[in-house]
Amino acid sequence: DRCAKCDKAAYKLYRQHEYLSFDDAGSKPERLLSNKFIPFAVCVRLILVPLVCLGSFKALNITGETAQIAIMLESCPCAAITSVFAVRFDYDEDIAAGLVVVTTLLSIITLPIMAYLITA
Repeated sequence: DRCAKCDKAAYKLYRQHEYLSFDDAGSKPERLLSNKFIPFAVCVRLILVPLVCLGSFKALNITGETAQIAIMLESCPCAAITSVFAVRFDYDEDIAAGLVVVTTLLSIITLPIMAYLITA
C-alpha cells in the first residue's frame, strides 16, 4: 500500500531530523557513506549548482537582491519531501532520507560561504 509506504518514509525522515541520527531511523551510516552516489549528489546540490548559478548570473550581469535570493535558494539543502517522492516512485528512501540529512548538516558550512561569495 503506497500510503503506508509514504507514512513510513515520513516517519523515518522525522526521526532522522529529530535526532540527526541514521541509526534511529533504521538506516546504516556505513551503507550511505559507502554509496558513491551520496558524495556526488551532495557536491552537485551544495557546490556545483550554486556556483553555476552564480557564474551564470555574473556572466549575464544579473545583479541585485533578487539575484542574491535566487542564488541562496539554489544553495539550500535537499527538501524533506524528497524522501516521500522516493517512496512514491519506488526509489531508495534510505538514500533520499540520508541526502536530506547530509545536505542539511553540510549546509551549515556551505550557506555562509555562498552568502559571503554573493555579497563580496
